[in-house]
Amino acid sequence: MGINEEKEVIMLYRGIDYHKRWSYFTCEDEGGRVKWSKKVRNDREEIEGLLNLEERYKAVLECGRNWGVMYDTLEDIGCIEKLVLANPFKTKAIAYAKIKTDKIDSKVLCDLLRANLIPLVWVPPKDIRWKKYIARNRAFLVSLKTMIKNRIHVIIDRNHLNSPSVSDIFGRYGRQWLYSISLPEEERRLLDNHLKMLEFLEEEIKGVERWLKDLFRGDRYVELLNTIPGIGKIFGVMIALEIGDINRFPDAKHLHSYAGLVPSTYASGNKVYHGRLIKYANKWLRWAFVEATLTAIRVSPFFRSYYERRLENKSTQASIISTARMLASVTYHVLKENREYREW
Repeated sequence: MGINEEKEVIMLYRGIDYHKRWSYFTCEDEGGRVKWSKKVRNDREEIEGLLNLEERYKAVLECGRNWGVMYDTLEDIGCIEKLVLANPFKTKAIAYAKIKTDKIDSKVLCDLLRANLIPLVWVPPKDIRWKKYIARNRAFLVSLKTMIKNRIHVIIDRNHLNSPSVSDIFGRYGRQWLYSISLPEEERRLLDNHLKMLEFLEEEIKGVERWLKDLFRGDRYVELLNTIPGIGKIFGVMIALEIGDINRFPDAKHLHSYAGLVPSTYASGNKVYHGRLIKYANKWLRWAFVEATLTAIRVSPFFRSYYERRLENKSTQASIISTARMLASVTYHVLKENREYREW
């Protein structure tokens, strides 16, 4: 080899079956021959030991619990030319395999990567990822708050108490009643415990909301979303984070699908059946759109009119989902066209 000649770099492919404490790596060449396969601990030094820094790799990692840990490690090492994240629900070659082991899974991922058949998952930047965790944590706290409220209603019902005529039993006057009602000792203690947990969760939710508002003060996406009825500042943050770059969706229908706001479809012969909402979608985005829709129906003449027209032929739930799709369409165009929402 001449002094000025460059050594030919052969592209290698890696399939990684990731687990909490260890992972299975398979390495193949361009012809599909397995160079090696090995189970390793999820330790940076041990993973670096598998890599020859003079070689170039393409690697695929299946999306799962805490996938970001391995993804960031592989990105930081630096000799991986292309790193992709696979959608586990669409990787049917693995999901439907009759013989399923970690070694086989990593090899199949490798084969799919070589053939450019990996169903990809969008990977947001690190800073967006940890902000999403904060927003999702708020949603988790809200769900716990709802659970506590439901349990308080159970205590009231099983003690045959009539709630006062207030719009919200957990508002100012409703809580005065809850703290003053006479109950057997065990039930009173249980109710007080639930009320204490409710107050704690409410304070935590307010703290997370302040945190999010500080993080997204001046964010263009959030400012635009705040102009759409029903979305508001908190749902605006969550929707902006879950959508990411709006340009990755070619049209509003793709956003509907990503958010899980479209029914599953089964076609056989000349018959087409529509079932429940698609299962494998972004559940956080769907939740945010549906919750925002409930508010939009109350405060916006346009969305209320749209919802009421759907009610003429559909159930309440189907009408809400249909209106949520419209809200998602409005969101798409507001972000895509970089303009504020106007009702008419």
